[in-house]
Amino acid sequence: MLTAACVGDCNADGAVTVDELLLGVNIALGSAAATACAALDTNDDGEVTINELLAAVNAALNGCPVNHVPDVPCFGIYH
Repeated sequence: MLTAACVGDCNADGAVTVDELLLGVNIALGSAAATACAALDTNDDGEVTINELLAAVNAALNGCPVNHVPDVPCFGIYH
């Protein structure tokens, strides 16, 4: 199983897109609520700051990190 955790990945699809970056700018400018993209508000303070925007731009340019999650047994059955 793979999971992606990425600053700016508003729809949790494993990538940061231009529209997600623009949403981040709008949140930073006060034109949109921070709740519109929790993945941009990394410190959960209800705001999107320049460092959070830059982290999202970096993720857009370089890709999101992918974490491998090992399969765990569930009542003796692996899934």
